[in-house]
Amino acid sequence: MLTGEEFFVILKLTSGEQVMSALQDEDEQFVQLLHPMVIRTIPDYELGRERLMVAPLCAFSEDDEY
Repeated sequence: MLTGEEFFVILKLTSGEQVMSALQDEDEQFVQLLHPMVIRTIPDYELGRERLMVAPLCAFSEDDEY
């Protein structure tokens, strides 16, 4: 559960996806994320700008930590 004291990060995975998440823990090999959300940009040609879409990283999983 989020308490308001979390440190939020944006990561770029080797697959190219950008992930926004609360950083739970990290060491030299691993990063533990809480409630990760993937950020996608969608071009809006009519307005001449991009829109952001945010969705759960693993949409069909009930896990909160990765």
